Amino acid sequence: MEESSLYKKAYFQCARRAMLENELVMRRFAGDVVRTGYGPEKLERFNRLLTEMYDNDMFDLIMGQKSPEFFEGRYDMEICRDIASYAEKIRAEGGSV
Repeated sequence: MEESSLYKKAYFQCARRAMLENELVMRRFAGDVVRTGYGPEKLERFNRLLTEMYDNDMFDLIMGQKSPEFFEGRYDMEICRDIASYAEKIRAEGGSV
């Protein structure tokens, strides 16, 4: 999957976030979760989310300040849950977000 143009696009979008915290977490998320766990259809949805999601919303999701359900109807819930779960795991391990 990591050689596909969809994955490269997603990784690039993860690395181009306006907030450094978002960029750091999303690049790790792309490498740890998306690269091995997302098929083409979900990768398309992930790319759409990266294009549509505001950085402030992403930051709130990553930091656990807002739950994925807060964004229901605005963003892809399954992917928001994946991101929130990944970020929560990093925070629980004492890793920097």
